[in-house]
Amino acid sequence: MMQSTRKALSSQFYQQHIEGLPGSPTVAEARYFRTLEHLKLVDASLRDYVSLWALALLDGKVSFALDIALHVGDSYGTDPVGGILLDKTIKLAKQYK
Repeated sequence: MMQSTRKALSSQFYQQHIEGLPGSPTVAEARYFRTLEHLKLVDASLRDYVSLWALALLDGKVSFALDIALHVGDSYGTDPVGGILLDKTIKLAKQYK
């Protein structure tokens, strides 16, 4: 999990929404090919980030999906997609209890 995600999780807002999630939210999961760093390097589109988010969830990598959602929210602040991804990720993560 990215350091920026851990900082966001420690904020009061995210603590309210993350409370009750299973396991440790700081568990890092390796992603070898389509990392956030790679997508930044190739100047990926919002669609690429959303695709990676969906694949992360299909692969059960909820914390990586959270990294992506937070990055999208930070990078595309005026676009509501970041908030939607974050809300969906949190709801899905709570189902894994």
